[in-house]
Amino acid sequence: MPLRRLRWRYLVTTGALLVGLASVNDAVLTVVWWVALSTLLTPSILAVLEAAWSRIPAAPLSRSEAVSVRPTSVVVSAYLPNEQTILIETVRHIVQTIEDEERAELVVVYNTPTPLSIEKDLQDFAVTCPRVRVLAAHASESKAENINVAMSSVRGEFVAMFDADSRITPTALRRAMAHLAAGGDFCQGANVVALNGSGWLERLVAAEFLEKFFVSYQGRWNMAKVAYFCGSNGYGSRRFLGGRFSSNYLVEDIEYSIRATLSGRRVTFDPRVIAQESAPPNWSAWWRQRMRWAIGWRQVATSYKWRVWTSDLRITQKLLWAFLLHWRRLVLPLALVAFVAVSGFASVGSATRISLGTGWAALLMGSWVAATVQAFAVLPALAAARGIRRRDILAYTALFPFYDLLRSGTMVLACFLSHTRWHVTPRGSARTVQRGRSAEPQVTAKG
Repeated sequence: MPLRRLRWRYLVTTGALLVGLASVNDAVLTVVWWVALSTLLTPSILAVLEAAWSRIPAAPLSRSEAVSVRPTSVVVSAYLPNEQTILIETVRHIVQTIEDEERAELVVVYNTPTPLSIEKDLQDFAVTCPRVRVLAAHASESKAENINVAMSSVRGEFVAMFDADSRITPTALRRAMAHLAAGGDFCQGANVVALNGSGWLERLVAAEFLEKFFVSYQGRWNMAKVAYFCGSNGYGSRRFLGGRFSSNYLVEDIEYSIRATLSGRRVTFDPRVIAQESAPPNWSAWWRQRMRWAIGWRQVATSYKWRVWTSDLRITQKLLWAFLLHWRRLVLPLALVAFVAVSGFASVGSATRISLGTGWAALLMGSWVAATVQAFAVLPALAAARGIRRRDILAYTALFPFYDLLRSGTMVLACFLSHTRWHVTPRGSARTVQRGRSAEPQVTAKG
């Protein structure tokens, strides 16, 4: 890892913290340990609240999904050659899905470091299907730049954005349009993992995404009307998406969302607007993806650390955004380092008033209780992910404390790393992705 990518300020701060902890007396260590333990339990408390709020029925939209689709541009962003084996199939799928929408176009935008034969295949497909346009973002080195190229060319009044592995459901477009017609500036749908039979990691991620979108995101929306663009399966007006996505952030979608929210735009969430995507094919790809997300979130948290509090958001929105940005990405990693460090000192007899067993048991039990509550809350939404079983949810719940520890590790490392090279998530073959296609899922999620 190049030294220029290290964030020396955080390294020095953490080093000073550890030296300070090693030099203080047992009473101070005990206080630090209990404060760190209490801090680490806050995500479990929020998870229980999200599960409770996710089951509260929301007022239905004033317009049904039978609302007419206004001129819409469906944008698919791809990085080649990584996604060349699945892109053509994705294009065919979306064209078939929107074929009844006369005023919808498909814009495929891609970047590639070297010329590829698929570029001609895409152009040939566009010749046979007039509603498809293909754009090459020659100078692009990121998804943000791809999106900016597409947005400068779209013709629709509304824009739907997808990744190269997305499989949208037949009613997703109309349901999202109902939100926009009701006054929303942007609607984020639920992304579920298409089960392709590639192993237990895929099923873990599928259960994770199911709980994330149908419990956590739904709970946050019902609780405080907080939502944000997740990079795919998002729908907005061209006016809302007319600004430029920043390539300085590894999570350009999150940064754009918080920027728009603070400027007064209304971002909504609907779990019935469903699209499928692929899980990382192996643990190495999973780790690179989560490190990219963690560093990107830390970048956004650092940039917007004070702007949330000085905004015109409601107090509940400020608190939730503060948790997502500052508490989770900056405070919790520091608390985890302090907790592990003090536990280490206690294990060699330094802090005699600390019960290590009690502390670690509290963390495990808090994590398991939260995971169990969320598991019960997500059961009505199982139909949204065809193929996922109750035992997959049970396995995810049992493994959650250890799985979450891995995710927390990425957040700790993200505090010490600056902008890093973009690592795209490897994609499977077109045959593998197509196996995950499904008809319209029947889901009873609230909202």
